[in-house]
Amino acid sequence: MATAVAAAADPTVAVAEERLSVGLAGPVGIVAVILGAGGLLIGLVRRRRTLRSAAIPAPRPTPAEPARTDTTV
Repeated sequence: MATAVAAAADPTVAVAEERLSVGLAGPVGIVAVILGAGGLLIGLVRRRRTLRSAAIPAPRPTPAEPARTDTTV
């Protein structure tokens, strides 16, 4: 019992236990946030490209014969 109390009072043991008790929740959460933000940015870029291409009007077809003019030579 005396060794357990002495170990609990030792600050280096407490720091080591805190480092080991993190588990996978922290790193997995960080990776999930990074992937989510990346997916959001990719989706926004795709949407912007789609809207930009839809805003460009289709080119007009060229007439087969030249336009007539009312000027006389």
